[in-house]
Amino acid sequence: MKKKNINSIIRIILVIFLCFVIFTNLSCSKINIELFGIKFGEKTEEISSGIINARVEKDKAFENYKEIWLKYPLNEYSEIAWESLTRLSDEGAAGPFVPTANQIYNRGEIFFNIYNHYSALDEFNKILQEDYLNTLSVELHSRALFKMGMCYFRLRDYNQAKYYLQLSYEKSPSGSVADDSLYYTGMTLTSLNMNDDAISYYRKLVRLFPSSNFSDDALYRIGRIYSLRGDFVNAASYFKRVSTDFPMVISCLMLYGNLA
Repeated sequence: MKKKNINSIIRIILVIFLCFVIFTNLSCSKINIELFGIKFGEKTEEISSGIINARVEKDKAFENYKEIWLKYPLNEYSEIAWESLTRLSDEGAAGPFVPTANQIYNRGEIFFNIYNHYSALDEFNKILQEDYLNTLSVELHSRALFKMGMCYFRLRDYNQAKYYLQLSYEKSPSGSVADDSLYYTGMTLTSLNMNDDAISYYRKLVRLFPSSNFSDDALYRIGRIYSLRGDFVNAASYFKRVSTDFPMVISCLMLYGNLA
């Protein structure tokens, strides 16, 4: 065989081999792509399902954290719940959570009812800030001011108590805590040795709210102020009004005395 023919045969064999390799690789690539697409589709569906499930779980967790923070502020996990609410909101996983003024007020009442006055003040003060103040109802505004005043009253900070109690009445003179505000303003003024002003508030209470639960005690306290001054004529006058205007109170006291 001539050398030229041998070279030609070798070239043909190489061409055939290369075509076989290229075809095989192309086929394998096509098969791999198809298989990858199936697997990728399955994986995508699995991931999507996982994300949905994770989202549902985060939403549930978010609601649980809210309940803990709102209803159980004394719980040891309350602060952790708030941090978790903030984190989930920041991550965009749930929320955001912006508590309403009423919800914050209710948290404050929980603290107030167990005499945790500093924590109560923190809560009531939140809804008296600009974020809530512009949309706050007159009634809730008055109640929050009243509770602020009562916190300071219990803490014996009578100047601050007077300030908030007077604001409470001015904010809603016919609201649900108007008579309460007048009564405790009178008590606060007495504690500040401002007895003439105290008498003025007690009288206003009796005049405007004769059916208030505080009216009988307001009359008694006016009588007591006069008694301590040695003005027994005025003292007797107001003590008598307690018995005439509120006979049931005297009957209850007499019954209590007999039982004791």
